[in-house]
Amino acid sequence: SSKSEMMDDMTLYLYFELMGRYTNLILTDDKDKILDVLRRVPLDMSHTRRLLPSFTYAPPTQDKVSVFDKTALLHAIEYTDHTEDSILSCISGLSRETARELVYRANKMEDFCTAFVGEVQNLLSSNAPCVSLSSSNTAQDFFVSKYLSLNREFSPCNSLNEAIDKCYSDKDREARLRSK
Repeated sequence: SSKSEMMDDMTLYLYFELMGRYTNLILTDDKDKILDVLRRVPLDMSHTRRLLPSFTYAPPTQDKVSVFDKTALLHAIEYTDHTEDSILSCISGLSRETARELVYRANKMEDFCTAFVGEVQNLLSSNAPCVSLSSSNTAQDFFVSKYLSLNREFSPCNSLNEAIDKCYSDKDREARLRSK
């Protein structure tokens, strides 16, 4: 919420696009008219998308299926060769590690497509966050549940935030020890 130059109430929206080297921050009004952009994309830099003040903001498009759309997900999986690379090319919202885990779990079932969608739903509804442990018993990485494809030992956590905190605090402690 903000005030305009005439002291009228107005709503502004701040969009944060986290896309690697194309990461950007866009401020718009309530009609999606761009007020300002952190990294401007002029007409000569992009033929598909312009990010300049006074243009209308539209989120970036992807020709990928969301992990939350079961029907589209099942349809997309049917036309892949059931490898992590082909799955990553058609589904948004998955890391390479998670795609590898889902393929690992679904390959154990008879019907790969149905099993894959079921395993995606299991991971989305999972409430068993954990960290993987290194040989020195420190947290290496955090997960929403135990990844069976990884041959590691896991330590359960009460929440994903706790798992993230544990992982980064252990890594920070190890880095400080190494620097000393």
